[in-house]
This record gives sequence, structure tokens and C-alpha cells, in this order.
Amino acid sequence: MFSASGKGVRSFLAWVWAGSLILAGLALLVVNTGLLPFTVPLLPVVGLGTMLIGLPFLGWWLLHRGDSWALLVAWVFFALTILVGAVLLNPPYAQIIGMVALLEIAVPLLAAYLANHERLWALIPAYGLIGLAGLLGLTIFGPSREFLIGTTLLLVALPCWLAYMLDSKRLWALAPAGIATLGALGMLTYSLFQVGSGLFYVIVEGALALVFLAVWLTVRRLTISLWVAVGFAAAALLSIWFPLSTGLAALALALGGYVAYRQVRRPGKAGQPAGAAQTQKAAPVPQPPQPAAPPAPASPSPPTPPSPPSPPAAGARADAEATAAREREAGQTGGANPVVEFRPLDPFKGLGTDDEDD
Repeated sequence: MFSASGKGVRSFLAWVWAGSLILAGLALLVVNTGLLPFTVPLLPVVGLGTMLIGLPFLGWWLLHRGDSWALLVAWVFFALTILVGAVLLNPPYAQIIGMVALLEIAVPLLAAYLANHERLWALIPAYGLIGLAGLLGLTIFGPSREFLIGTTLLLVALPCWLAYMLDSKRLWALAPAGIATLGALGMLTYSLFQVGSGLFYVIVEGALALVFLAVWLTVRRLTISLWVAVGFAAAALLSIWFPLSTGLAALALALGGYVAYRQVRRPGKAGQPAGAAQTQKAAPVPQPPQPAAPPAPASPSPPTPPSPPSPPAAGARADAEATAAREREAGQTGGANPVVEFRPLDPFKGLGTDDEDD
């Protein structure tokens, strides 16, 4: 969306193209009519002309920062100028010119991502163009076709590994990353070492061990990948002294050990080893209901002896006085006397003298 008005943009473009056409027409007219002798090579003039066309667009972007299209157009003309300059330098290898062109196309894509990190789509073509430029540069050294294929597969695997490392939930990236990495290691080893030699198998099987170990470290529930990694590591070690078949034997032993390990870990299922006891929980035996115990009979309390007849008032008063005297004596001596004491009654105690006179 333009930050300036549409009418202003159309007027600007009209003046730019009008000025370019007028200057180009005057230059051709002067040269063709012979008014000025033309002894300068044509290619530098073309490069200078493309740079001059890009300057107005750069100026427009500096005044209206929201118009990114103007910066892109300016870069196109500046990139043509740079490419013309690369041709004028006459590099020793033609691949350099192709590398410059690929990198120039990748620059605006990288700039779009740097301006807004949500534009992840711009990184994919930018990475592809930079990778192609690198492969084109490798052809200067004359590598084999297998080496170039291996390097290409490695470049394909790198963004997949990066996508998984940035977010471990992207398990989908592990499949292309692992396949491309294995293919790259195989092709690079094939191009660098003689097929059938011990070193060739050591590198290939060692790389496979590392790949499966990385898979197990990433997804711990895939226990089989750890066993396969151990098998490939043993195969790589044995390949130093023995042929390929010995390494394959180590891998087969590792896989067989994994299957046996899983069977031992799962007792009671299909394929249980002979002689293994199958433990089952015994069902509880129902117990018959127990009869309720009869209530215990209450123990008969001993009969309460009849209370003696209360003495006359004078005798009760004398008993109370005697009891109080004994309690005082017990408090002074610290002895303990029974609370109730049996004393025989005196029926003649308390009678007055008047009765005797009668």
C-alpha cells in the first residue's frame, strides 16, 4: 500500500521514464550523427545508465519510507550496475558472475525478512539462492558429481534440522532431515573414499550410529533406535578389521537383542519365555456372615443391706461430734480413718432424770 497518493506516484513514474527516454534519445542522436566522437566502450555506459535510472527511485523511498516498491526498483537497477561491473572485471572463472547474480536476487528477500521477522517465507528462497551460489562456487575446484550431490543433500537437511531445533514439537522435520543427512553422508563418503575399503564402512556405519542415537535422544520412547545405534557402532568398529558381513552380523545381533529385551519386559503376553510363572491375583473367598453375639447378661448387683434405724436426736448429735473429733485427729496425725464406722447403739443414752423420778 502506497504511503503517497496514487496520483503523485503516477506523476513521479511518468517524469522518470520521460527523462530516461529523452536522455537515451539524445545520446543516441549525438553518437549516430557524429557530433561527438564515441570511443568509450558500450558496456560501462550501460552500467552508468542503469545506476542513473535507479537514483530517482532511491530518492523517492528516502522521502516516503512506506513505499518499499521504490527501494526494490532502485535495487534492481543497482544490481544490474553491479553485474555489469563484475563482467567488466573479467573474472578468471565464469561461475563468479553467476554467483553474483544469485546473491543479488537473495539480498531483497533477506531484507524483507530483516524488516519483519514474521516473513519466514522469504528465508526459504533466500536460502535456496545462497545455497545455489555456494554450489556454483564449488564447481570452480572441479569436484566429482557425487560430492556435489552430497553437498546438495546436506544443504537440504540443514533447514530441517534448524526447524526442529527451534521447536521440538515439529517432529515432521526429522524425517526429511534424517533421510537427506544419510544420503549426504553416503554420497560424500563415496566421493572421498574408495568403496569397499574398511575406512569407507567405518565412516558410513559410524554416521548411521550417530543418526540413530540422535533420534533416540530426541524421542526417548523409540528404544529400538538406541539398539540400532549400538549395532551400527559395533559394526563400524568391526569393519576396521573384518569385511562388511561382520558389521551386518553385529547389527542383526543388536536387533535380536532388542526383540528379546522387549519379550522379557512383557511377561504374561504372547511369546513369553517357557517356564515363566504367570502370577495372578487370587480372588477373595467370600466369608459367611457371622451371627451377632448375644448381649452379655447384666451382673446382679448385691442386695443393699437395710439401713439401721436412725437413733434419737441426742444420739445422732453425739455421733456427729465424735466423728468430727476423729477427723480432726486424722488431720493432725495424717492418718486415715474410715468414713463409716460401725458403733453399737445404746438405748438408754440420752434419757433425762425426769424419767427416773417417775
